[in-house]
Amino acid sequence: MAAAILGTARCLASSDTISADSTISGSRTVVSRGGNFELGFFRPAGSNGRTYYVGIWCKKAVSQCTPVWVANRAAPVSDPASSQLAVAADYGNLVLIDEAGNLVWSSNVSSSASSSTGATVAVILDTGNLVLRREDGEVLWQRSEHPTDTWLPGVRLGLNKITGHSMTSHDKYDLEFVSDANASYFTYSLHDPTAISRLVLTSPAR
Repeated sequence: MAAAILGTARCLASSDTISADSTISGSRTVVSRGGNFELGFFRPAGSNGRTYYVGIWCKKAVSQCTPVWVANRAAPVSDPASSQLAVAADYGNLVLIDEAGNLVWSSNVSSSASSSTGATVAVILDTGNLVLRREDGEVLWQRSEHPTDTWLPGVRLGLNKITGHSMTSHDKYDLEFVSDANASYFTYSLHDPTAISRLVLTSPAR
């Protein structure tokens, strides 16, 4: 079942791209073109046992692994070597298949979400965004519209009034609130584009 969904793995044409004929397994990763972010399987620091996740982390950070997004937070896998992250045959969804061949996470793009045809690829960008798009550039899904607990520069924090997806200045960054006919959102950018920044959201202590 998993083999039918994922197809045959081959070498990546680009180190920042996952395509229908390539998969991410084991220690293999993809890295954004400028080397800012990396995507692959990881085990949280201090974790005991075989609990692995697929996520994006800051490659240039001081710490070895600083996750900024996790796909399967609620459904870890136990064997990354036999689990696979790939672009599936059905509508070009990005999917995670565990060691038992079960689908544990998907980008959940429906057939009606795309107005074009052609191959689909997933590309990790230097902004930390992961974009699932057609060959003609049509974006089907992107990580920035499905955040976890981290807010990165350039990511819109708000509501897209079409899709329904979910201030001021500083000496190191600019925060901006935008509201127009299409969307309302917060975003921020860095004065120094070479700097690595993240904003982590946590729940209040009880």
